[in-house]
Amino acid sequence: MSRNTLQEAKAAILLSIAAFERLLLHTGSSHSRHAAWCMLHIGCTLLVHVGATWLRVQGTRQEIALKSLIPAVALLPGALLLLALACFFMAPILHSMWTSWLWAMQLSSSTLVPVAAAAALSEFPAAAAQRMLISIRPYGPEETAAAFQASLSLLATWIGALPMPLDWGKEWQEWPISCSAGGAYGNILGLAVIQFYAVVIHPSRNPCKHNSS
Repeated sequence: MSRNTLQEAKAAILLSIAAFERLLLHTGSSHSRHAAWCMLHIGCTLLVHVGATWLRVQGTRQEIALKSLIPAVALLPGALLLLALACFFMAPILHSMWTSWLWAMQLSSSTLVPVAAAAALSEFPAAAAQRMLISIRPYGPEETAAAFQASLSLLATWIGALPMPLDWGKEWQEWPISCSAGGAYGNILGLAVIQFYAVVIHPSRNPCKHNSS
């Protein structure tokens, strides 16, 4: 399987999972489906990114094993960072610690995990992560796609928080359900745009060209 084919398959799998998760948000009570959706998203996203990184990274067996774990290792620090960011915006995380933790893990898997997976493909993962997260200057299509997906997921999560203070009396307005729903839309849109670009706009472009040069 070529790297282009693997990248397209990875994006298609993630997009299918995201679409299924969005359907899950319409079944059962708000809190139960939120918990089920978050856990499904976290597990599937980690599996796809770790597996794709293991298949694509180059080096010795030890290097491949270590770099393949980078997306999984980034999940927890990313969740803690997002919880701290939510505290800064005065989110009521202390009133619902379990759902807040699930939200942070879910959003971390949509933002920090793709960035970590793209960084793992670089010869210098720390420098690649810095380009995507700090200097906002991703290098090559792989880093650009990861940074785009992360940015769109964060933006959609913030937009999802806007209905929370409104007096609509809806169950889904409770923290952090609307934020998770917004992140779901952003994740689906980001994956769809990335897949559309890879398949329709520029199908011949190798997403790992900068890593093999």
